[in-house]
Amino acid sequence: MTLEQVKDYLRIDGDEDDNILPLMMQAAEEFVINAVGEFDESKARAKMLYLAAMQDIYENRTLTATSTQGYSVSSNATLMMRSLITQLQIEQITEAEAG
Repeated sequence: MTLEQVKDYLRIDGDEDDNILPLMMQAAEEFVINAVGEFDESKARAKMLYLAAMQDIYENRTLTATSTQGYSVSSNATLMMRSLITQLQIEQITEAEAG
């Protein structure tokens, strides 16, 4: 999907977030691929899942800073953020086991 399509969906008029949106778009696509195995843009359901992931990532982009542990996910973090963290943890374990 294009930056303009994503901005239309998120109802973003300005260009203030144009520098971070491509990273969020990549994360949303990776999330969908990790969740379902493939991202086929020709399927409406895949597009909607991608856009829903994009919306969640965009609207909930904060972590809680702690003085001793760096950053952690707050107890009210979205399922999307928890899922992204779990996917990355599993990926790291899989790579360590293969390595």
